[in-house]
Amino acid sequence: SLNRYIDELRDTAASNAAMEQELKIASDIQQRMLPKVYPPFPERKDIDRFGEVVTAKQVGGDLFDFFIRDEKLYFSIGDVAGKGVPASLYMAVTRTLFRNLAGNYQSAANIVREMNHAIASTNDTYIFVTVFVGVLDMKTHYLTFCNAAHNAPVMISAEGECSLLEVDTNLPIGVEDRYHYEEQQVDFPPGSALLLYTDGLTEATYFSKDGSRKLFGEHRVLHDVEKNSKASAIEVIDFLKQHVAVFADGTEQSDDLTMLFVRHGIAQEAGTSPSRRLIMKNEMTEVGRLRTFFFSVCREYGIDEETAKTLNLALEEWVANVIGYAYPKGMRGHVEVTADVTDNVLTLVIKDHGTPFDPTQYKEIDVDAGLDERAIGGLGIHLINSIMDTVAYERTVDGYNRLTLTKKLKY
Repeated sequence: SLNRYIDELRDTAASNAAMEQELKIASDIQQRMLPKVYPPFPERKDIDRFGEVVTAKQVGGDLFDFFIRDEKLYFSIGDVAGKGVPASLYMAVTRTLFRNLAGNYQSAANIVREMNHAIASTNDTYIFVTVFVGVLDMKTHYLTFCNAAHNAPVMISAEGECSLLEVDTNLPIGVEDRYHYEEQQVDFPPGSALLLYTDGLTEATYFSKDGSRKLFGEHRVLHDVEKNSKASAIEVIDFLKQHVAVFADGTEQSDDLTMLFVRHGIAQEAGTSPSRRLIMKNEMTEVGRLRTFFFSVCREYGIDEETAKTLNLALEEWVANVIGYAYPKGMRGHVEVTADVTDNVLTLVIKDHGTPFDPTQYKEIDVDAGLDERAIGGLGIHLINSIMDTVAYERTVDGYNRLTLTKKLKY
C-alpha cells in the first residue's frame, strides 16, 4: 500500500511538473504575441508609447496592441472575463481579430462591431471581453474611439491637466451579436496623451491587519498621472506599477494588470534619457532595492564605481532617516527617489509625506570637538553636506517633504 501510494505521488508530481512547464510555455507565447513596446518606433519622432501586462497567474486574459497604417495609429486594450487558460485563449483570439480587422477598417466602431460579431456568433461559453479601440489621425490630430464596457482612459492635455475620458458604455463584445456600437471623437493636439488600463489597476487591493479591504481607485491613478504628466511613457507606467506594489504591501492580486500609455507629438531629444524613479515602502529592507536602483543609474550615466559608492552613502543616509523617523511607528508610508543627470549634474530628489523636517536648518556640528562636547545627532546631515554640492529642502503645498541633492560630475 505504501509503495502504491509513493508511485501515485511520483506520477502526480510528474504530471504537475509537466503542466507547470506547459503553462510557462503558454505564458511565453502570450508575451511574444504582444507588440514590441520599447524602444519606440525608430522612424517616428512624434510618438511615445509603452505598454505592459502583469498577469495574476501564469497566463492571463488582458491584452493590448497597436500599429501604424496610413499616418494613423491604431491601438486597443482589452480584458477577458475570467482567469487562467480559458481567458488566455480568448485573449489570443481577440488580439488577432483586432490586428486583422484594423488592417481593413478605418472606423473604430466598425472594428469593434466586427470583433463582436466574430466572437458573439460562436460564443457558446458566454465569455465576454471589455475592449477600448482608438484610431489617432496624426495629420488632423483627431482621436476617434469606441468603448465596449471598458474602463475610461485617462486623458492628459498638452498643458498637463488630467481627467477621465468621457466614454459611452456600450456592451462588452461577445454578449449580443449585431449590437450597434457607437463611435466618439475628441481633439488630440500635439502633446496630448492617453493612459489606457484594465481594472487590475483601479481594483488593486490591500488588506489591512484588521481585515478591511482598500482599492487603489481612480483617484490615485489620476493623482499619479498628473504628477507625471510630462514624463515619458515608460516612466509613467513604471511609476504606477511601483505605486501599486507599495500600496498592495504584499497582498496577492487576483486580477491581471495591464497599462498602455500613448503620447502624440512630443519627441524625446536624441541622447537624452528620462528621469529614473523608485518608490519604496518605509521599511529598512527596502534599502537594498535603493542601492540596486542607484548603481544601475550610475552605470547608465557612466559614473565610475568609486564616485557611485560615495554618492550612495549620502543617498542611503537620508533615505534611512526618512524610513526610521518620518512616519509614526506602525504607519504605512512610502519614499520616492528620482535620479537625473543633465549637463553633467546629478540631481537626486527624495520625497515623503511624513513629519516635516528641514535638514538645512539643522545646526552644523563641530566634528573636531570631543565626544563629550558634541551634541547627539547631526553626523548624517554633516555627511550629506560634505558629499553633495547643494542640499535644498521644501515642504510642498500637497504635504510632501522634498529634499533635492545635486553633485557636479567629473568624467
